Amino acid sequence: YGIMFDITPKNHQHILRIHSLSVHIDTTNSVTVEVYTRRGTHVGHELSPDGWVLLTRTMIKPAGFGSLTTIPNHSFQPILIDSVQGLYVTTRTPNVVSSKNQKVKGFERGYEMDVVAENGDLVMYEGSGILSQAFASFVGGAVVASANGADSIQRPQMFNGAVHYTVEDGTV
Repeated sequence: YGIMFDITPKNHQHILRIHSLSVHIDTTNSVTVEVYTRRGTHVGHELSPDGWVLLTRTMIKPAGFGSLTTIPNHSFQPILIDSVQGLYVTTRTPNVVSSKNQKVKGFERGYEMDVVAENGDLVMYEGSGILSQAFASFVGGAVVASANGADSIQRPQMFNGAVHYTVEDGTV
């Protein structure tokens, strides 16, 4: 259960170092949150563990509906982004909150995604709501696939959260 979305640096002369995320989780009960990343877009990879790398698996105490909860920096493996990067925020229960993108033009044209947020440093694109476990956690060093199917994907969705990053010059 969760949200997959893509981000990219706005200026391709810079790289972004992602330190953490703040996420919207609709409970105040402790939950285990996992964040995965993949080089390139998440589109077409929503149900396959291939290419996804676990950044963090940590227990957090969410602030509840309507509030963001930051994944602690010490539990988050920083990543460098110099091109399109897919992110997947998930919990074992359906508590990650995302929003339907009301513009709805991107996915009507196929898999081209609309920009849902941007600033001088990064661009965030609409994503895919995952209505079940897209794939299970790492087991014995391998990612175990799930058998949920395409009807467990809801598009277009927007990540309800924040990306915490710094900007660096250079290349990855």
